[in-house]
Amino acid sequence: MDVREVTYAKVDRALGWATGSCVAVAEGAEPVLVGSAAGDESASAGAGLSADAVREAAFKAARQTLPNVAIGDLDAFSEQLVEALRRSGDVSE
Repeated sequence: MDVREVTYAKVDRALGWATGSCVAVAEGAEPVLVGSAAGDESASAGAGLSADAVREAAFKAARQTLPNVAIGDLDAFSEQLVEALRRSGDVSE
């Protein structure tokens, strides 16, 4: 069974690790603690979230906090977020 990137991000957050540390540990590296000098960036190059993971997380969070917003508006917001993160290099293709 494949583990979704959103799940890895939750594990990283729960353990106080920088984003990507969970994957880095699985590959034999050491985790990076949030707030450490090395923790300012992802634990491994290219460990950013996928567009699908960002889209899903944004939709779920918006749906819970904004239950009266139309689904189409939530989808549009999710797409704009993915595009903004893609432009900044924080979302992988």
